[in-house]
Amino acid sequence: MKKQIIIAFLIALVTGTGSAQFGIGASGGLIYPGFAKSDNFGSQFGVGAGFDIFMRHRLISISDSAQIVARYSYRNYFSDINLPNVQTTRFKFTYLSLGATIVLYRFDFLQVYGGGGLSLVTGNIDKDEINETISTLLPEIIVGVELPLSHNYNLFSEVDFQFGTLLLETRNYTLPVHGFRLVIGGTMFLTE
Repeated sequence: MKKQIIIAFLIALVTGTGSAQFGIGASGGLIYPGFAKSDNFGSQFGVGAGFDIFMRHRLISISDSAQIVARYSYRNYFSDINLPNVQTTRFKFTYLSLGATIVLYRFDFLQVYGGGGLSLVTGNIDKDEINETISTLLPEIIVGVELPLSHNYNLFSEVDFQFGTLLLETRNYTLPVHGFRLVIGGTMFLTE
């Protein structure tokens, strides 16, 4: 039910901004949700990989040079963790994310931006006797650089810092997913 509400909210926002700059894009990179170990057994996530597909548009123009940009993402990542009595286990993470960024500094050839967001994260584990799907909301902080190639295309690289925990109810394990995501991607703008 949460996913349907988020999708309806995204459609309403996107269709209500006909005059704003609108773009679609994709990115890929690494995820490392293992800044902290679990209290139970010291389990810690390792480095994983994945991809993002997103839509973005100008949400609010504060001035000619300052605009808040909204981004709606679907992300698919994986990361491995060692759990007691199971050994190496692959977690598959699916994110539905809402984020907002603003340009912090402009250079002649690129711009630095920052912002924040919130993700509905679904973690799936399927190994041996553990088959569980876990969902939680994770806040994130976004920092990145964007290189405009033309009015219609850009390249970017960004780091997202996420904070939160997942609870494996069948084992009563709390798994921290504090960490970061480093991606490189591009955007194609459909309107200006």
